[in-house]
Amino acid sequence: MTANDGVVVGHNADLVRQRMADDWFDHHRSSGASAVMMASRNSDVDDLNRRAHQLMADHGHLQGEPLHLDDRPFQLGDRVVCLRNDRHLNVRNGTVGNITHIDHQHRTLTIDTPDGTRRLPGEYLDDGHVRHGYAVTIHKAQGITCDHALFLGSDELYRESGYVGLSRGRESNRIYAVSTTPDPEAHIPKQLRKDREPLDVLTYALEQTRAQHLGIDHDAEPDVGAGL
Repeated sequence: MTANDGVVVGHNADLVRQRMADDWFDHHRSSGASAVMMASRNSDVDDLNRRAHQLMADHGHLQGEPLHLDDRPFQLGDRVVCLRNDRHLNVRNGTVGNITHIDHQHRTLTIDTPDGTRRLPGEYLDDGHVRHGYAVTIHKAQGITCDHALFLGSDELYRESGYVGLSRGRESNRIYAVSTTPDPEAHIPKQLRKDREPLDVLTYALEQTRAQHLGIDHDAEPDVGAGL
């Protein structure tokens, strides 16, 4: 694994992701520093959140018996993000906060947000509207500003999403490139789909624009299942 000028490159996905989580935690421990991890895929976000939660627990930053939601453990001190607007609860999609109280009997969480304290009832939690908030998708990262931004690269990147991921940090922005088996429908040229370096895929992906790609798709055959 190599690191240079804000880019960490490695061929082992597990090691690169753990390096990313470790770097995030090092920033987290710095006095007054805020850090956010970002990824394109929800599965990658879940994996990074799991690693971050474990680091927080291992270093004594989380307390109490966990409340499990969709097999995810939540403890006092955990950072969470809300995924659904609810005006009655005064939360919106993207509200973040730290857990300050857990009522296991009634399955509720109390979180401290930048806008004040919010109580999340069991119905909201059991419907899957809360996740750990150490890592977020690129979509949810729009509008976020932090001291240090850590971005997991993939062959699904476009110039626009790359810009979002690499412009959130005030002090530093770092991208982590992983060599993975590409999706057969990914927009990577055939000559780069075998024996390619992670940085080659990353560079090519960042050179593309989503608008151009979608325009080509539209001319050829509309993809009614595409989520924008």
